[in-house]
Amino acid sequence: MPISPWPDRQIETWLAALDHTDPKELRRNFGQRPLRRWNNTHPNHRSFTVVHHPVARAYDVFCRHILPIKDDRYAELRRGLRRVHNLPLPEHPDDPPLSTTQLRACFCEFLKFLKFNLAGQTALRVDGAWASQSQIIQGFCKFAPPHMVVRAETLEEALKLLTQQVGLTWYAPPSAPPPQGPALAEIYDAELETLAREAYAADYTNFGFKPLEI
Repeated sequence: MPISPWPDRQIETWLAALDHTDPKELRRNFGQRPLRRWNNTHPNHRSFTVVHHPVARAYDVFCRHILPIKDDRYAELRRGLRRVHNLPLPEHPDDPPLSTTQLRACFCEFLKFLKFNLAGQTALRVDGAWASQSQIIQGFCKFAPPHMVVRAETLEEALKLLTQQVGLTWYAPPSAPPPQGPALAEIYDAELETLAREAYAADYTNFGFKPLEI
């Protein structure tokens, strides 16, 4: 049960290995009725979702959707961040890359935007790419609650437990894909952690996240 914005290729590769098949052969995009039918015909099934640290997740969204000029889905948001907050976000393909200081300033303002957006205090809708993980899981629970909520940093141990529960041969998952954009470690500090905690208070409370270790 994937949570945006992380791609689930890592999990799909692992699932395919369990069935000795190609990831392209996996069934995807279950609606509620097909999923219920599948659950009823597979009584020993397990479901799980993976949560990530809010700072790392927000930064991934920032690097995937806010920095890239080519992503037209978020062009309005980028214009607003430039106009209202005077952020030096690239506007043209030939613009010079942001300095580390500029990058950190832009990400700080994005976290401040998320605080108000997630509270319903902006004109923009809450996008699935940065919605609270707690809210996304609550949405899952309306028709199929996950049996296990896995922390990204303990993914391998959790998947090993799941395979043992259903009697499958254990295969280690492949390495996670590299993060998008410049390394978060270059800009991460206590202020960013505080801003993320203010934006994602429910996720910190529900999942017990502590300051990010980089």
